[in-house]
Amino acid sequence: MLANIAPEILEAYANLDINTLLQNPASSIRPLLPSLSRMLLCSSLDKTWRWEENQKDLMQLLSGIEDVNDIVALLSVDFHALEIDAKTEQKTRQKITTGGRSVITSNLQKHGLILEFERSEPARKLRLLISDIMPLLVAFSNSGEGSKSLVLDDDGFATKSELFSCIAYLQVVSDVLCIAVAELPTLLNILDMAEALMYVPNGGKVLCKLLANNPASILPVCQCIIKNHTMNDISQSKSSMKCIEERRKSCIEMICSMKPDIASNIRALTVQYCKLPSLAISLTLNHIMGSHIMSDGRVSELVTFVSGLLLGSNAKIRSWFASYIKSSQDIHPNYLRKELEKELRTIVVSSQIMNESTLDSSLRQDSMMEDDLIDTTMCILNEEQCLRATTLIRLCCALKAIAGLKFSEVESDLVLRLITCFPPLTAAGIRFMSLSLSMLLACSALIVDQDKEKRSINWIKWLASRSSELQNAGPEGGSFAEQLLLMAIHLHSDQRHAVAELACSTLGMRIKVPTSSLTRMRQIFTEEVFTTQVVAAHAVNVPVTKSLNATMTGYLPLHCVYQLLKSRAFSKSRVSIKEWIYKQICTTSSPLHPQLPSLIRQYVSTVVTPHTKGHDKGMLNNPLTEEEIMSIFSDKITLDGSTATSPDSTQEPSLTSQLLILYYVLLYEDSVLNHMKTLVTLPSGPKRYPSSLINNIPVKLLLHRAQLEPQSCDRLYPALLGLLATHLPHLCQVEDWISELDVTSSMSIETGQPELGKTKSSFSPDLLYKGLLHADVNPALALMHLRTLTSTKFSTQLTIPYAEPLTKGLWKLLEEDVSRRVKQEACKLWLKLNSVIPCKLWVLTCNELRSNPSRGSEFKLKQQDITLDNLVEDPLTILSLDDRVFRGPEILSIVLRMVSACLAASRVHYSALVKSNPTIPPVTTPAIPSRSDTPTSFAPPVSDNEKEELCYALVSAQDSAAIQILIEACLPTAKDWEVAGTIGVTRKGEEIPGNLLTSLREIHCLICSTLHQMFIANPKVAKLVHFQGYPSELIPVFVGGVPSMHICLDFIPELLQQQNIGKQLFAIQLASHLSTHYPLPKSLSIARLCVNVLSTLVSVLPAHQRCEFFSLALTSLRRFSSAFPPLLRNCISILLHLSRISHCHLASHDSSVPNEVDTDDRDENNVEENSEVRPSDEHANLYRDVRKMFNHIVMDALAKY
Repeated sequence: MLANIAPEILEAYANLDINTLLQNPASSIRPLLPSLSRMLLCSSLDKTWRWEENQKDLMQLLSGIEDVNDIVALLSVDFHALEIDAKTEQKTRQKITTGGRSVITSNLQKHGLILEFERSEPARKLRLLISDIMPLLVAFSNSGEGSKSLVLDDDGFATKSELFSCIAYLQVVSDVLCIAVAELPTLLNILDMAEALMYVPNGGKVLCKLLANNPASILPVCQCIIKNHTMNDISQSKSSMKCIEERRKSCIEMICSMKPDIASNIRALTVQYCKLPSLAISLTLNHIMGSHIMSDGRVSELVTFVSGLLLGSNAKIRSWFASYIKSSQDIHPNYLRKELEKELRTIVVSSQIMNESTLDSSLRQDSMMEDDLIDTTMCILNEEQCLRATTLIRLCCALKAIAGLKFSEVESDLVLRLITCFPPLTAAGIRFMSLSLSMLLACSALIVDQDKEKRSINWIKWLASRSSELQNAGPEGGSFAEQLLLMAIHLHSDQRHAVAELACSTLGMRIKVPTSSLTRMRQIFTEEVFTTQVVAAHAVNVPVTKSLNATMTGYLPLHCVYQLLKSRAFSKSRVSIKEWIYKQICTTSSPLHPQLPSLIRQYVSTVVTPHTKGHDKGMLNNPLTEEEIMSIFSDKITLDGSTATSPDSTQEPSLTSQLLILYYVLLYEDSVLNHMKTLVTLPSGPKRYPSSLINNIPVKLLLHRAQLEPQSCDRLYPALLGLLATHLPHLCQVEDWISELDVTSSMSIETGQPELGKTKSSFSPDLLYKGLLHADVNPALALMHLRTLTSTKFSTQLTIPYAEPLTKGLWKLLEEDVSRRVKQEACKLWLKLNSVIPCKLWVLTCNELRSNPSRGSEFKLKQQDITLDNLVEDPLTILSLDDRVFRGPEILSIVLRMVSACLAASRVHYSALVKSNPTIPPVTTPAIPSRSDTPTSFAPPVSDNEKEELCYALVSAQDSAAIQILIEACLPTAKDWEVAGTIGVTRKGEEIPGNLLTSLREIHCLICSTLHQMFIANPKVAKLVHFQGYPSELIPVFVGGVPSMHICLDFIPELLQQQNIGKQLFAIQLASHLSTHYPLPKSLSIARLCVNVLSTLVSVLPAHQRCEFFSLALTSLRRFSSAFPPLLRNCISILLHLSRISHCHLASHDSSVPNEVDTDDRDENNVEENSEVRPSDEHANLYRDVRKMFNHIVMDALAKY
């Protein structure tokens, strides 16, 4: 029989410690005789004196053992001949089935293999053993699938080998096998041999002896045994696979018994390959845990190992081990559950013992613990036990939630006792309370009777009574206090899914919590522990989180207040939360916490909208005051709401706080306007903030800083821009954003004053103003300042002090003697300032351009300073500036920006004015006889729709008036005609060519661009302007310069239907220019309509109107025929008809006129020199113009063909 190998014997052999082996009896070293004998007989490469001494000691060790002689005889065999025969046997086995006849044992006697083995000589014994094991080796060498190529019996054996079945000869058989593997390593691979021994009787014992003689192969062989194990082999029966699993497990356990230090490595292999989970548990219990000395504060190795498998990040390992736990929970004995119960009982019992000994001395002296909360069986944990208990709670939760383990009655009681332990108020104790509360909610099935429910209620009440102490216990305590409060809030609002999510996130695992299981816990929280008033009052007294930012994790007061706002708990309990929210916003830092925007939205909702229809006074939260809002934008803010006397009570507002306040103001304005119809019916509803409040907030400066520091407004910036575009569109002009792109990208890192630091004494706002005043004489000083300030290296915020001197010097730039370069640089600086302080800049610019110093002091006294409210209420004020503004392209460009912005602001202002004053429906009263016909009757209130229509009419009138002023500015003055001709402007119906590079041409481009934007924004304004009309000589300017003029084709038919003959002429002239510029099918139909109208008017108009009308309309016929050749015949027909009528009129009123008037022979100059124009002269001129136009049309047609 094979003897067990002691670990110290194997270690001594592996280290070649002969002296230790000499001190042990011969029976203990008997398994190592094959390798020791071979070591003594074989020559060694080590020729040192130390090895010679070891050889002597080894000879002394083996000299007294009789079995050494048999092993020496085995080593005397001719292994070369044996290897040749064995290879022949191997090839033969590969070709035939395992039932074929062996080559090396062909002369086997009939009395059996075991007797033949006993009687044979050493060489024969080797042959018999190799022949017996060879079929298994061939099977594993041919297929890497292990047992799938074998036929196993119910016990999991591939063959009932006589050599391995007989216990009496097992010692000799193992000796022969060890010698064969050592001498024939190529043929008999030890890994294949180990796998083959798993399918023969007593194979595990033989393998242990084989590995004892080859200690270097222990770990590779164990890895092979684990890796080759197959759990689901459909070709084998379940009983045989179960036997093989147990055989592998027992074999590896025997190996670990003789070499315990590899147990951890082998357990890691089982996890790596996800095989033999029972072996991993067994190794942990029998080998790994036994090697460690456990203490009260140390976590059990089994608990740590199982927790790592179930709570680790590897889903495959977690699923594998969970399946094992679920399938083996009914197997007895279950060592895992026994050890878990032992761990639970150890902690519970030890804490109860400490409770009994310290209850009278410590617990009852605690004033915070009420008498009804004290339980004689309660458990009190110390600091050392908290970590161990915390780990056990997570493991129990993982076993139940992930592995599907069903706790027994004893286990459930122990788990509940552990959960309801009273820990110390330390970081470890708070962590224990957090996990215990989450497990109590997630696994509420643990409460099965009244005693357990009472225990749970007392424990929760104890947690609530210690909330104030938890706040002072550090960040962990504050986080748990907010978690407890947040769970109460969710249960109050019946958000059971949110409670389950909160519990799962705390435990760090996904648990399926049925919402019905939380019914009793909800009653406990809401009725016996946390009432609505208690929750609201507690939340207000919770300190705000200092320097709140996105890097803070855990449950913060912010989350609790948000949930209470969402459930309207503060309104229901009449508790004001305004001060808390204001303090939290003031103490916010970068990066922005993602919950803050949601908190502000919910707070505004509770301020503006009542929760129910039965709203009464006190049910709405109070909005922030104007003083509180503006204090955020000062240098220091007071956190306690009063004047601070110490530096600790104030702090500098952060950019994040300022952006949040801006978001609050805009969101409040939006909500109030949207709910104004409801708010006006309330006795004390919230009111709008005055416009001066928003005007005093540096909105553009905050946005500029936010673009440079995106982390300060992450997730807030899109919503903030949406509100700005709705309520402050004058600060969101497209042209401003485009011009700011380059500046913002280049100013991503704020630089100082690189050029100012060297010449501070020669650079200041006063010097800039002085340079602008003398720009016509010496522009050097002004250019130096302007170029430096407009440089991309110069911070935009540092240019703010130069806004006032720049605007004061703008009037000087209106003079013609000032260099164009100075004007352009000044315009660039103005645009740069417009990106940070636009409203202030507009007011300064308007006031300075109106109060021109060149007009004298009397003119200044007659004017009052313009405010931003004046510009918003009457945007046309901007256009009442110095006339020279409209002849300077540089200054005009900034004026046009102000006009566009103020028009947008005015639209929003009047729209908000209408929304803020809704019509209250009259209260229905009994019918009374009407006296509407009497003078004393009152007019009915104006409806909201009528107000909106009046508002739209006012805004449209403003837009059209501004457009008309700009159109008037496009008309050339006498000075423009003197300096240079203008291209595109007509005089007396003819286009006069001129210089393309003129100021008037640039002014036309600027105004046309502005008109295009206004037409696109509101096409109805374009219709209104054209129905009002403008000088016809500007039609070609706008048709060629305004890309959106094609929309006029839609309302030209309606314009032709007007009774005013001048508007009809304007429509025809406009259509002719549009047809030339847009030769489209739609234009063709409009042109045909105009030609038909002209054909009708030839016969309809009186004689005195005909000459005036057609003298201006003849050029339109030429454009129609040129743009659309199909209309050429109609145009010629009109000319012929018109010429005949004129000729007849001349013949009837002047007898001296010949029958035909030859226009080519008449002198036009003689007609023009005649000061008195008679009716016959008008018809003669018309006749001549018709003939001349006929010639032009014919020549144009011939030129095309």
